[in-house]
Amino acid sequence: MTDQVGRVLASRYRLQAAIGSGSSAYVYAAEDVTLGRRVAVKLLHQTLSADSAFLRRFRAEARAAASLAHPNLARVYDWGEDGGQPFLILELLAGGSLADLLDAGGRLSVGQAALVGAQAAKGLSYAHRRGFVHRDVKPGNLLFDDDGQLRVADFGLARALADAAWTEPQGAMLGTARYASPEQVEARPLDGSSDVYSLSIVLYEAITGEVPFTGETTLAMLVSRVGASFPDDPRLGILGPVLARAGSPTPEARPGADVLADQLSSVLASLPPPAQLPLSPPAGLGAKSGSGPYRVPTRLGGTGVEAMPTSVVLGAGDGAAGGGTWVQGTSPSRRRRRSLPAGLGASLGASPSRRRRRWPAVLAVIVLLLAGGGFALWRSGVLVTKEKVPRLVGMSLSGARSEISRAHLKLKVVAHRYDPSVGAGLIESQFPGSGSILDEGEVVRLVVSLGPPDVKVPDLSGDSQDVAVATLATDHLHVATVGAYSEDIPSGEVISWSPNGVVAWESTVTVTISLGPAPRTVPSLAGDSWSKAKAALVSLGLQPTEVLQFDAVVPAGDVISTSPGHGASVPQGSSVQVDVSKGPQLATVPYVVGDSVQAAVSAITAAGLSAGSVYGPASGVVFATNPSSGKQVPLGSAINMYTM
Repeated sequence: MTDQVGRVLASRYRLQAAIGSGSSAYVYAAEDVTLGRRVAVKLLHQTLSADSAFLRRFRAEARAAASLAHPNLARVYDWGEDGGQPFLILELLAGGSLADLLDAGGRLSVGQAALVGAQAAKGLSYAHRRGFVHRDVKPGNLLFDDDGQLRVADFGLARALADAAWTEPQGAMLGTARYASPEQVEARPLDGSSDVYSLSIVLYEAITGEVPFTGETTLAMLVSRVGASFPDDPRLGILGPVLARAGSPTPEARPGADVLADQLSSVLASLPPPAQLPLSPPAGLGAKSGSGPYRVPTRLGGTGVEAMPTSVVLGAGDGAAGGGTWVQGTSPSRRRRRSLPAGLGASLGASPSRRRRRWPAVLAVIVLLLAGGGFALWRSGVLVTKEKVPRLVGMSLSGARSEISRAHLKLKVVAHRYDPSVGAGLIESQFPGSGSILDEGEVVRLVVSLGPPDVKVPDLSGDSQDVAVATLATDHLHVATVGAYSEDIPSGEVISWSPNGVVAWESTVTVTISLGPAPRTVPSLAGDSWSKAKAALVSLGLQPTEVLQFDAVVPAGDVISTSPGHGASVPQGSSVQVDVSKGPQLATVPYVVGDSVQAAVSAITAAGLSAGSVYGPASGVVFATNPSSGKQVPLGSAINMYTM
């Protein structure tokens, strides 16, 4: 790891110190030279850069994880590849992980576990609401800042690694498997309840120092938790019932992460304030040297079986008196010598004469030892042909059978699982992975893809167009939008969508978006009374305004016209001017008796009236008019004059 210190990734991130390593990546403290801040760099193993399936998933998951922002989630600042080697840029958390704390011999009190669990559950709840499932909740992914605030890390990486043609070391696989949910064991589809189960296992271990459920092997341990109730341990105190529900073997019986956070917070509130966590920062950040990612000291269920792969060492001893062989199946700390039989030892130390008498017995013992040793070698598998497991992921089942047959191995389909990135009928995953070494005739277990899962179309009622599109995209559905007028649904909100129910992955859902109320057409109102016209416009959702005008034709009180005019299309709520007749405008016939015709015509015209006929001499004097003087007549009316 240290040979990478000083390297600058993507011309921006300078690696400063190695702070940890795992089965798939190395972790460094680094400086972002552009922003001048310290960050953590997770540099994935070079082997993964050649794996197209992993890179495709890595890019998608990194982009998605970078969108998560919550106080209890470790931030993903950036991601990319340098020299073909994938990397993630993460928030640098100097408090170390829960794994570091447990490795240092620490244990959590019930109150501390409730605090840590509540913070983790809040972060998980936030991610679950956005469609993310972690899949790998374990102590190594629960990190702390300087103040002991918890962050859940590595969202998306577990899913990406699941697509990789990458065989993790056995110890690494166990480090994750020990926290796996029963549905992970059975290769069933996962949701947020799987993370809740794993968190309950982590909290149990943090308090007791043990992982619940026993088993001599990884597979036995995993199988033992399928259908098994969470153990009742008095050391859990008042957390026992809460963890029992979270660790239910049935996903439907577990609380959601949000409910679990509330329950743990309630437990915390009922206890005295917990002591400050004894943080154990990793090496490179000013504390003890970093420990490995998977821890030997924790026991599985108190059986004494250590969480590390069984070692097999055959051959001579270390030179101590008496010689011997290492016994298969024990870790180096538990190696023991198998002493020579007492009879053989005595024979080798006897006098020559006695040795001559005993040589037939000695020879018999040697033959028996050689036979026993040969049998032991046969039982140990040393004499059995070893075969390399081929890569089967992505192949058809028939193709996998051919490959397995050529490798002198056997296969067994253990599950079928939905996977959108692997076609139906193709191998989704295998155990053990490609490159592993098995004895001839051993079984490779396969999970066959059912292809993309069906998707339940979500309820979009009351959503805006943007929210509906984002929601469907999160559920891996495409969107087509159409507009429609609605009297009830505000403009921009969803009216309806089709199809409903369960549809195929990446189906197109047509969403009808409200354009608001339909436009109104101004009706013909000429000749109607004002009250009738007003009622008609109000019923259409329009706002009528009355304007009175003189009109010599339209009777007073009736509509002359509207503006906008008849047939115009206007938005709901628009104002419409209604011109209402006041009837004709009137003028008073002037008094012209005794005036000459010329003078009378001038007076009549000035009054807004017109001169009519003259009955009598044109040079005479007016003695009467019709209509008579003083009468109200329509403006412009003709006034006849009588002269003498």
